[in-house]
Amino acid sequence: MITKDKPVPKPMFYILCCIGVLISALAPMRSSAGRLVTFDDAQRHGLERVWFAQVSVDLTQSRVSHWRLHEDQLFALSTSGTLQSLNAETGETRWTVRVGTPNGAITSPSVNDRFVAIVGGTRLYVIDSADGHVLWSRQLGSVVTCAPALSDTHVFVGLMNGQVEAYSLEDPAAPVWRHQSVGRIFHSPVVGGGIVSWATNRGFLYVAENERPRVMYRVEINDEIVAPPAELSPNIYVSTGNGYLYCLDELSGAEHWRISTGFPILRKPAIVGETVYVASDQPALHAVSSPTGQELWFVDGAAQFVSEAAQHIYAMESLGTLLILDKQSGGVVGRLKAGEGTTALENDQSDRIFLVDDRGLVQCLRERDALEPTYYRRQVDENQEAVEEEASKSPFTEDPSDESVPPPVAEEEPADDFGDQFQPAEQDSEDDKTEEDGGFFF
Repeated sequence: MITKDKPVPKPMFYILCCIGVLISALAPMRSSAGRLVTFDDAQRHGLERVWFAQVSVDLTQSRVSHWRLHEDQLFALSTSGTLQSLNAETGETRWTVRVGTPNGAITSPSVNDRFVAIVGGTRLYVIDSADGHVLWSRQLGSVVTCAPALSDTHVFVGLMNGQVEAYSLEDPAAPVWRHQSVGRIFHSPVVGGGIVSWATNRGFLYVAENERPRVMYRVEINDEIVAPPAELSPNIYVSTGNGYLYCLDELSGAEHWRISTGFPILRKPAIVGETVYVASDQPALHAVSSPTGQELWFVDGAAQFVSEAAQHIYAMESLGTLLILDKQSGGVVGRLKAGEGTTALENDQSDRIFLVDDRGLVQCLRERDALEPTYYRRQVDENQEAVEEEASKSPFTEDPSDESVPPPVAEEEPADDFGDQFQPAEQDSEDDKTEEDGGFFF
């Protein structure tokens, strides 16, 4: 005898649907419970967990691939192309937008005070950072392997074939500025202090003006540059695969100092005030004086700089333990176990600690007395503006139009162990490139 299943009553059907929705909504909260730093654990180390959040990510199809901090804004980008903006002080979601194609290649976002730039595939997207709507997008000339960089007026994109393209943020139809470098570009350009710099796998560092793009100079380093350069005016910091950290003048490229860590440096240096923090592949975290190049201390086992606060320095071990370090000696004064799969953002912008994972959980920690955030880059900008304003008021300031003042004497280029280090700021000639470089692209 053939029997038919009885239909589920409508009220019961609605109840089952509601239960399913509730389970789906609570699943991220249940899964994050074991990965949170507890209040008691934080307090034992003089910290407090200010907030935590679970960003929107469908864990059955994607993961969070990139986190990016810009002062009081925090961005999470998933492999499905969903970009979510959060308030870095409260964890509140500001907006969410989807860019690119689902599960397509997508770069880390680049952020300034007004815009967010992302490359999905070979297409550049520029987004309004205030509300998340896409302002414009355009096709790029070649394959991109790194995140773009933003100045106040342009977005710079490094292409794998060694070419850098600059697009006007206000007028995307404006002519594109291009420069062909020697070698391939695998690391993001860096903007700051009126310049944009980028490195190639052939050991060349290029520096250009970032408002009206023009290459100022290039420097040849005696090894492969395996991490993006770092900038804090008036210096650029470059790390290499043979373990050297270089400090160069950002306007001339003149070398101030170099120091060897003894092991490859695979991460971008972090600069807070007059201290440069660089993690070598030993692993070890090195603190170096920016004015002198003297190593202040190093601590074995620290694979990453995390943050500097009023009381301590914070670093991360390879297995996800937060190290609490003495500011003077670098000695380990405490260890805080983070959840499984947890990593930390490298934050040289403020005194906050951000712990994240690829499932979308983010936690913000701070020292107990640090009720208001300290923004280090804002302090530098304010100090520089004060110096410039004071100089403009000085009665002893020379009038550049005074013809009685003799022109400065040209200085000879400093000698360098690697020979002819400084190159003219002209387009690299065809003789400089090999077939590997990919040639020019127009």
